[in-house]
Amino acid sequence: MTDPFRTKESAFCDYAEQIITAHRARGLAVAVVDRRGTAYQRFFGFRDAARRLPVGENTIFGLASVTKSFTALALMQLAERRLVDLRAPASAYCPEFKNGGQAPVSVAHFLSHSGGYFPMPRALLPDLLKRLGVDPRSQETAYDDRVAQAAVEQVAKGLDAPAPRLGRPGEYMSYCNDGYGILSDIVRRRGGEGSYARYVERRILGPLGMSRSTCEFLRPAEDADTSLLYSDDLGVSEGDLDFYRNAFVLNGGGAMKSTLGDMKKYLRMYLNGGRGEAGAIVAERSVRNMVSPRVAAKHHQFYGYGLSVGFMRDLTVYRHGGSLPGVSSHIAWSPELERGAVVLCNTQNVPVSLIADALLRIAAGWEPQPEDLWTDCPWEPEVIEAACGRYRSGEGAEVVIERDGSGISALNDGKPANVRMVRGRMALLRSGFAVSELRPCFSEDGTVWGLRLNDRIVPKVG
Repeated sequence: MTDPFRTKESAFCDYAEQIITAHRARGLAVAVVDRRGTAYQRFFGFRDAARRLPVGENTIFGLASVTKSFTALALMQLAERRLVDLRAPASAYCPEFKNGGQAPVSVAHFLSHSGGYFPMPRALLPDLLKRLGVDPRSQETAYDDRVAQAAVEQVAKGLDAPAPRLGRPGEYMSYCNDGYGILSDIVRRRGGEGSYARYVERRILGPLGMSRSTCEFLRPAEDADTSLLYSDDLGVSEGDLDFYRNAFVLNGGGAMKSTLGDMKKYLRMYLNGGRGEAGAIVAERSVRNMVSPRVAAKHHQFYGYGLSVGFMRDLTVYRHGGSLPGVSSHIAWSPELERGAVVLCNTQNVPVSLIADALLRIAAGWEPQPEDLWTDCPWEPEVIEAACGRYRSGEGAEVVIERDGSGISALNDGKPANVRMVRGRMALLRSGFAVSELRPCFSEDGTVWGLRLNDRIVPKVG
């Protein structure tokens, strides 16, 4: 049988290099796994560009929001042990969260980002540590109970604050880091290991043999084989090892660091229905629970518990990505292919999901480049009229839509975007190889109250 990665490697590398060049990615590690082992892997660029130190299988990268899949997996374990009921109000396990007098937000709602919250201002760990008088350079904070308690109080207060809501819990999917903060605190409280970080180490990383993965901040920065973090937009073009930069106050939303070698083990666990080399860490039904579509997200994509569910031709694809300063990460796998792909990158804002998808397409016997599945379709004049305006989220995202002749123009975070109107009252915003989906959210009276921008719904403010 012909190895598709041998016959299409040149085409894949050409495509990957185009993305790397366009988005100034310094270093990447990619792999494809099946249920038994590694089908393909390759490394691009450097973990330290100035010193030209190569990326390897054991190089540590940040995972950012891929961490959320670990948090969801931990909740599945706790549900199996009957320590947590996913249908119960989250406030039953986290008393700091009062639920703000709204309809009950369950653990499951937070798992599926459907608690009814617009994107909120990011609660930053460095700010919290400064307020507590903790020096993050001399003290590891991942296991600190005082830090975790202060963090959950801050996050719960933000969630409970009087503010407009998206809708009823379960009605809309909109990405909510704060909800995953509450979930990570439930793991801390109910897991019996003293902290979220220790629980993940003992119940997930250890049993899977992921010895170079951690939620810690200091140890990875001191490791000789950790990639520098590159963030051109933040002026960190030379790279550094500041894992605290833009870190969320609670670890379950994005604190994990890992390697290609470890993440291959993690992906194989899912392909094997919750089983690692040393045995099952979670029941197969719990994995099915994680990837069951719970709420609509982007076009032809749904969100489950810590993982999204989408399609590629006739294939189902489960996935999650992550982005932080110095981090672009992605995992994806298809049950029909029995293959999974992982991409780790040391540069922010690189569309590494395209590279993961290219690997899955090759595994399916297709060309690596994506097909254009969109149909151009101008918006109706009344849709344009209703959609024009300014949209701003608590996280800082801002989109301005204006009429441009018979179409629209858009500013995305102050930068002009290449706009393409397509069927379904949607638009595609392109920057380099990255494409963002934009769709106005209509009230029954035809007015627009928000804008779906990929996985987030941003409120209209003017």
